[in-house]
Amino acid sequence: MQVVVQRQLPPQTDLVAVVIDKSVPVEHLASALPAEIQALAAHELSHPRADQTTDLLRLASTQSAVDVLLVYPDESGPGAVREALFSAAAKGRLRGKVAVIVGAHLPAAAEGILLGAYRFNTAGPGTPDAPTHAVLVAPALSEQSLADTRAEVERAAALAEMTNWARRLVDTPPGEKTPTVLASTIVEAAAAVGVQTRVWSPETLAEHGFGGTLGVGRGSANEPRLVELTLRAGEGSPIVLIGKGVTFDAGGLSIKNDRTQSWMKADMGGAAAVAAAVVGAARRGLPVNVTALLLLVENMPSGTAIRPGDVVRHPNGRTTEVTNTDAEGRLLLADALAYAATFNPAAVVDVATLTSALLGGDLWMLFSNEDGLANELLEAGDRAGEPGWRLPLLAAMTRHLDSTVADLKNYSFDHARVDTLAAAAYLSSFVDAFPWAHLDVVGTAFHASTDRWPAGATGSPTRALMNFLVGRGERGGVQ
Repeated sequence: MQVVVQRQLPPQTDLVAVVIDKSVPVEHLASALPAEIQALAAHELSHPRADQTTDLLRLASTQSAVDVLLVYPDESGPGAVREALFSAAAKGRLRGKVAVIVGAHLPAAAEGILLGAYRFNTAGPGTPDAPTHAVLVAPALSEQSLADTRAEVERAAALAEMTNWARRLVDTPPGEKTPTVLASTIVEAAAAVGVQTRVWSPETLAEHGFGGTLGVGRGSANEPRLVELTLRAGEGSPIVLIGKGVTFDAGGLSIKNDRTQSWMKADMGGAAAVAAAVVGAARRGLPVNVTALLLLVENMPSGTAIRPGDVVRHPNGRTTEVTNTDAEGRLLLADALAYAATFNPAAVVDVATLTSALLGGDLWMLFSNEDGLANELLEAGDRAGEPGWRLPLLAAMTRHLDSTVADLKNYSFDHARVDTLAAAAYLSSFVDAFPWAHLDVVGTAFHASTDRWPAGATGSPTRALMNFLVGRGERGGVQ
């Protein structure tokens, strides 16, 4: 969907929406409407319905009539404008060709409309309840600032578009995105914007010692893959991004129940967000060096599946006793974290739907061994409207994972209530001397029921990662 910016109302639209931002005089907003109804519009806009998020009314004179949807942000500021238009578009209040009169925060407005316009429906073509074309009308915008505003809107739109691409990857039925298919989809998108790509076969995984990844994938008829994306557009050591990409997680022999399995197509949300961030960075031309490792695998029960009691070996020689085959994501990440040291990375960030949603559906969980990197990521998430919260990284938690046959075991049933903390501590034991952060996005990447977001994939934390890369690009790749 295209979003354009202009100063006048277009001649043909299906709907006109007006964002009632308290920081913008209503006369500025009304001035974009036909002259004969501007006085009536200014009167209506100056009497907001504070108890509603949107309100549809008809403004008419003897010469013309316009259907106007009033959109009420909760407060002033770009985040509120983004959320209000996102909600209106997601709930089907903005349809077809829409003109949105907005007095401020146009980039946030574009982002909200595009995120809210996303639909995933395999039942048939067409999305009659979604906007198909949007014009942002800014009557108070000067001709001199129009070009700069359009550039800012284009950047914001790119954030939303990459987020929606990640959502589409996650929402795709699991039988249509097996590891090999998903790898091809990501490689095609990455190569189209100049990102170097390499797909690792099981043989290559074995050569590099990825015993955890091969172990998790053993039970599936669909072989695992690792997609390596390389963007070289900056100076210095690369930022390494790692994404968990379990295209369907049945739990292996530690099989999940039916209710939990119902949304396990989303267990590759981390890989989708990382892939989208790298492709988005390349599209935007960010001056950064980035390497992404996307671990794509199915976790299925079968006669060949990994068993509780088996031991897997990782690239750095460390071993893990598998006590719970449904704690598979940390086995994948352990492989990638151990291998990441070979890049002499400036920083490593792994993203995974890993444990449980301790912080609900609006905050991703952050663990890190360095305050500077943690703060960068949290600030990037806040700017994007995808906030996270830092939890303590406690090395002592690994005592729950002591093993008599390996360096560690992957899960302790006796300490399941602290598994999120234990999983982060487990991963930290595979981190070499580099800044590292672990983002557990199990609560934010997919919403099984309708709340602030529609049911389905959210793309989280694509926008946070892209903002993180923007910041690194502005500083030459360093903190």
